[in-house]
Amino acid sequence: MSDTPANSTADPPRAFGRYRLLKKIGEGGMGDVWLAHDDSLDRRVALKMPKYDDEQTLARLRREAKAAAALDHPGICPIYDFGEIDGQFYLALAFIEGTSLADVAARNKALPLANVAELVWRIAAALEHAHGRDVIHRDLKPANILLRPDGSPVVMDFGLARRVDSVDLRLTVTGMVMGTPAYMPPEQARGDIDDMGPGSDIYSLGVILYELLTGRRAFSGPNSNAVLHQVQTADPPRPSSLRPEVGAPLEAICLKAMAKRPEDRFPTMTAFRLALTAHLRDKSATSPVTAPAPVVVEEDPAPLKGGISPSGKKSRAAALLLGALALLIGVLSLGAWGMLALQPAPSSTNGAVAKPADGKPPGDEKSFTNTFGMKMVSIPRGTFWMGGGAGKPGDKPVTIPHDFYLGTTEVTQGQWVAVAGGANPSHFSRNGGGTDVVKNILDADLAQFPVENVSWDMIQKDFLPKLNAREANGKWTYRLPTEAEWEYACRAGATSLTDSSYDFYLDRGPTNDLSSADANFDGRHPAGKADKGTIRERPCRVGSYKPNKLGLYDMHGNVWEWCEDPSESGPARVDRSGCWSDLGSDCAAGSRRRDDPSSRRYSLGFRVARVPVR
Repeated sequence: MSDTPANSTADPPRAFGRYRLLKKIGEGGMGDVWLAHDDSLDRRVALKMPKYDDEQTLARLRREAKAAAALDHPGICPIYDFGEIDGQFYLALAFIEGTSLADVAARNKALPLANVAELVWRIAAALEHAHGRDVIHRDLKPANILLRPDGSPVVMDFGLARRVDSVDLRLTVTGMVMGTPAYMPPEQARGDIDDMGPGSDIYSLGVILYELLTGRRAFSGPNSNAVLHQVQTADPPRPSSLRPEVGAPLEAICLKAMAKRPEDRFPTMTAFRLALTAHLRDKSATSPVTAPAPVVVEEDPAPLKGGISPSGKKSRAAALLLGALALLIGVLSLGAWGMLALQPAPSSTNGAVAKPADGKPPGDEKSFTNTFGMKMVSIPRGTFWMGGGAGKPGDKPVTIPHDFYLGTTEVTQGQWVAVAGGANPSHFSRNGGGTDVVKNILDADLAQFPVENVSWDMIQKDFLPKLNAREANGKWTYRLPTEAEWEYACRAGATSLTDSSYDFYLDRGPTNDLSSADANFDGRHPAGKADKGTIRERPCRVGSYKPNKLGLYDMHGNVWEWCEDPSESGPARVDRSGCWSDLGSDCAAGSRRRDDPSSRRYSLGFRVARVPVR
């Protein structure tokens, strides 16, 4: 290794090949990390730039690039590029805002048990994907797991990864063990390379589970050697001895994963995940556990049944673990590089709020999550100009006389089955006509796609009565949003003539431009001055794109959404939003379509409103 940095990034130019360096977001002993803009693909990326160009450093960077490039899962940070520009090596990876699991664990010493199990379940699903492609992480620890602003976990830093049965990628050099001692399996602590396999990641994830359950590390000591000795020879206190409410089944899962001998652990990461699935199902009276997906954004893990707030309190309603984590400061975790780049999480009004034990949503809260994991955000009453767009204001004022709640996402396939029971009616499902289109998507990921191919009549007969029976409290009722409520919410509560003249209402505000980076539609035909993009040719996981200013996702595109009230003529009902196969202009806030209430289309779904009982 060089005595001085060969390629210092202390003061690099703002122009870096196809990238524009925006700001330094992390630095450490091995290198720096920059937030950059990729001018060729018009997206933000994180650029890792090593300070040294010795073979060991570059080999590790190449290893990370090759390992992550073989994977395609939203629970794993994607790698975009690896190369050299003007003598400076770099690794381009997705820029993800959020907070490291290490930070969450430090702030919350006693996380809700169900939430811990579900979070570890999601991490296991991501690693299951990696193991299925013969990639072992070998440096799994809380600092290498990022939680997005919505709380879904992303495994980072495959710098120590290796292929199963690979002989050219070795963990050690003479006299040195690489990794993080507190989370190393015993075989890694001993430097027994040949004994390391998928079971090593199983062990490390078990140690993470232990820490989240108990609020303390399984092994600690005054120095690394002391910790490594404990890892090889000592048994940690049983989790229940440190936290009595940890039940025997969850404790048994944790300790089995942490067994000293690889053969005594779960045989595969799949077996570990399925053990957690069984535990969670035993603990849940609602829908089955849901899981992760691809960084094609859509396969991103979706709502969990519990929430972790910065205070560590549990949300009884089936919350996104996740929504509450949006209240935390975001961190881009860069794992073994030892860098944490502080980034503020995107501002939002849809942070999860714990639901009282009587099942009522908080009266004045901005959001809550019901027992089926449907997150509802408050929409304030107001008067707006309906029907505007393309620079022309709406031509009639419409008053929404009451505050109401609206689902932040379209109802998912998993939520439909959990509420209505029976078969999944969706075309893009395992038993639907579009099964071949989604054959490579995990079942748990598919459960987070919007339910479609449901008629207005089916919603009124099979879904809403059962949802209200479960959630009834005499003061609020669920129904479809009226057309006016839907458009008012889509326009993010805009009330002025000027603000009502736009077509699209995105996280960045109102605009007449819509690209495939903003919504799921036929991006080959964007709206306004937006650049041409691509088409998915199917729906995607709800919440895959950024929300509008009220925290509502997919108000433009993905699937059309049924409204409650009839059209101006005949029995037909109105649907809004546009869908995955439509032109950008069809997804405008004022765009509408009429369908017979018995119609079923694989481009048509819905979201629910909760309104005061009159």
